[in-house]
Amino acid sequence: SYDTSSGTLEILRGADLELSRGDAAAITGPSGVGKSTLLYLVGLLEPPTGGSVRLLGEEPLRYTTARQAAFRNAHVGFVFQD
Repeated sequence: SYDTSSGTLEILRGADLELSRGDAAAITGPSGVGKSTLLYLVGLLEPPTGGSVRLLGEEPLRYTTARQAAFRNAHVGFVFQD
């Protein structure tokens, strides 16, 4: 969630995403629906304000920063739009 001048904006409330080994996904949609937020969460770049992020059966956001970086290096890849 994000605090805005008009109140709290909840992003990805109730969202679940499950991919199996070898699956690919494209995240598309209009501006402001949470695409970048989802990528920041999966990339371990930002912690959620609620809920959890599980990757490979683990919750790497509970790890130390160094261990998160090692996990990200081994298991997460990005293709940035800019």
